[in-house]
This record gives sequence, structure tokens and C-alpha cells, in this order.
Amino acid sequence: MAKQRVASLTSECTTMRATLQEQEDHLRAKKKECEVLRMNLAKETEWGVSSKQDCRDQLHAAEFVKAEELRAKKKRIAEDLHAQIAATKTEQVELRGRIVKLTDDRDKELHRADELTASLASVLRKQAVKMIEWAKKLADCVAARSLEVKCKIRFESDCDRLQEQLKL
Repeated sequence: MAKQRVASLTSECTTMRATLQEQEDHLRAKKKECEVLRMNLAKETEWGVSSKQDCRDQLHAAEFVKAEELRAKKKRIAEDLHAQIAATKTEQVELRGRIVKLTDDRDKELHRADELTASLASVLRKQAVKMIEWAKKLADCVAARSLEVKCKIRFESDCDRLQEQLKL
């Protein structure tokens, strides 16, 4: 049972590590995407600050609104990515904590299994000694019984011989 539990914990630990690796890869990709969006936003902001008045003068009102909406959308995307990155980091910390706990639990169970194995070996040694003692006692009983049977046969033989002598 302990080996099954250890195997289960080891399997779960491996699964958690794989999940953690996938999330770390996903986090790296999101960080890169966030950096690109941040740089684009910075460029648009620079451009927007210096030429906002020119833009208002040159673009039609609809085009200006469209550009502002696009900038706001990109800003929301960047904020969402930041939130996702933070959530992923939190989840990574939690997963690492679970991995440590599972590893500790597995180690404790292995230690307990070792203790039980040692205890069982001790009990088996004691039982083996008792079995040897009982085997000796049994051998003594068999020898005594055999001697008793021989004595009985000799006694009966002597009785028969004496009765024969008495008849004569």
C-alpha cells in the first residue's frame, strides 16, 4: 500500500512539474507579447503626445476616434496580459508549494515503509527462532514417543516371554 501511495505521489509530482513547465513557457510567451505591445504603446503615446493636435487637424473625426479606440484596446490587452502574467506567477508559486508538500509526504511515507519493513523483519527473525525451538521440542517429543513405543514393545515381548516360561 505504501508503494502504491509513493507511486501515486510520484506520478502526481511529475504531472505537476509538467504543468508548471507548460505554464512557465506560456508565461514567457505572454511576457514577450506584452513587451511588444508595451513598445508599440510607447511609440503610439509619443506620437500621440507630439502630434495629437496635428492629428486632430489632419484626420477626419472618425479616423481619429478609430485610432484612439485602437490605442485603448491595445492598452486593455497589455493590462490583461499583465493580469494573466500575475495570475500565472501566483499559480506557479502554488504549484511549487504543492510539489514540495507532495515530495515531503512521499518521503515521510517511504520512511514509514522502511520502519515497517525493519519491524517486520525483526518479528520474522523472532518467529524463526521460536519455530526452531518448537522444531527441537517436536523432535524431542518424537524421540521420546519412539523410545516409549520401543519400551512398550520390549515390555510386551518380555511379558509374552515370561508368560511362556510360566506355562512351561
